[in-house]
Amino acid sequence: MRLIDIAIATHPGRQRKENQDYAAYLQMNGPTPQAPDMLMAVADGMGGHAGGAVAAKMAVEVLMQAYTPNGAGDAAVTERLRQAFIKANAIVMRRSDRDPDLKGMGTTLTAAVIRETRIFFAHVGDSRGYIYSEGRLAQFTADHSLVSDLVNKGIIRPEEAEHHPKANVITRAIGFKAGLIVDTDELPMNPETTFYLMLCSDGLYKEVDDDTLATVFAESPEPASAGNKLVTLANQHGGADNITVLIARASGLP
Repeated sequence: MRLIDIAIATHPGRQRKENQDYAAYLQMNGPTPQAPDMLMAVADGMGGHAGGAVAAKMAVEVLMQAYTPNGAGDAAVTERLRQAFIKANAIVMRRSDRDPDLKGMGTTLTAAVIRETRIFFAHVGDSRGYIYSEGRLAQFTADHSLVSDLVNKGIIRPEEAEHHPKANVITRAIGFKAGLIVDTDELPMNPETTFYLMLCSDGLYKEVDDDTLATVFAESPEPASAGNKLVTLANQHGGADNITVLIARASGLP
């Protein structure tokens, strides 16, 4: 079986008083008792006062409760993740409608399940998922943001996106509207290699470039040390937003 080590590092950043990010992980039943699933999630809340923090925590907690694999086959994993996202969306919207202090709150949500030699994920918003393996870093989520849409359409260049006046506009998130569209997919992993899965809020990748991320993984093999170093770097580079990093290292044969 794979051995999985996980660590979470989070910080409000240098320019925010409140941390509206939330992250968690949970070991669950897998295909066999010897191969449990590992469910992980990161959320970056949006909304005035306490709204963002409430939305992020609520979305992750609903996901953890609603996703029940029960040893389901691989084909069912992404669908169960999608349904859990839809449930989280409905519950956050209902709470927002009922509480005037939380009106308009929402959150990104990026989740992944490590099952033996595969990764299954679901995603809305502009938090991200990355894989680092054999010296290579790859992003496996797509940002649901206005600037990402503009880049994809060729209206602006990628280097313009970071400083665009609407860089913080999200086009898809938990709690915004009914009929949520959730990105889902799966990734095969080489069973003979050690790989790192990282979920993070935008407070990390907007301050730390991909080359630096890869260097940290290469030089800090322990998830806890890598996470703490990445948060420190993000703060050193400005710390303009909340910073949250969840890192899982999977090694050994299933």
